Amino acid sequence: MDVDWSKTNQGRKYYNRQSAVDFAAAGISHVRIRIADKVDQELLEGLDRQIRDCLDNGIIPIIAYQADAFKNDPSDKNIENVVTWWSEVAEHYQDKSLIPSPATIK
Repeated sequence: MDVDWSKTNQGRKYYNRQSAVDFAAAGISHVRIRIADKVDQELLEGLDRQIRDCLDNGIIPIIAYQADAFKNDPSDKNIENVVTWWSEVAEHYQDKSLIPSPATIK
């Protein structure tokens, strides 16, 4: 299921843990967390919380960068921006263990 919890600042503002709880109760086993914004500390903190909420509720989170500029104009500059975005996200998560506890795996 696609979710817009992190797609924009507005989505991050209104996200709450109950969303992950409700999705898990409905039998959803994975979510695709769509993101349109550039990487900054606020985005990463919100994403950290959403990922942890998913894992705590047995949901597999998938990070998906929207990359509209690249889709509309696959220029070298826009390719570089996408690589930079994913590099920043990968660097943020490189040393984090995001493995769910066995009790939450369905």
